Amino acid sequence: MAGESEGKSEYYDCIYIGFWDGAISPGGKLQHPYVEDVVIAEDWNSYFLPHFSLRINNNLSNPHRIVHKIDPKKKTTFKFLSDNIPDVRAPFYIKGKRYVCEKITATFTENGMSQLLKGIFYPIVD
Repeated sequence: MAGESEGKSEYYDCIYIGFWDGAISPGGKLQHPYVEDVVIAEDWNSYFLPHFSLRINNNLSNPHRIVHKIDPKKKTTFKFLSDNIPDVRAPFYIKGKRYVCEKITATFTENGMSQLLKGIFYPIVD
């Protein structure tokens, strides 16, 4: 009734992910998930690039992505007033300088959101 009381709890230490788009594999082989953005043939004579990738930092699929160079040693905290929470992914112009945001903290009570927000920012290096 209580289940397996003698068994020890088990946890996964990592999870493997694969993706299959439903397309037929080249060469008539069985379908399988792609885990990399380059697929090399079994005879090592050719390769192809699938039209998708699970990589977060794939420069081939994101050539127009804007990546700001920041100075990670100059972490700065600013407090400001706002009626809404701004987009943390946008660059911020503070005192004539550009910053990227790590996080914005807002306080919520039963009366709603406080206008005083606190953000952690890093300067963008030009």
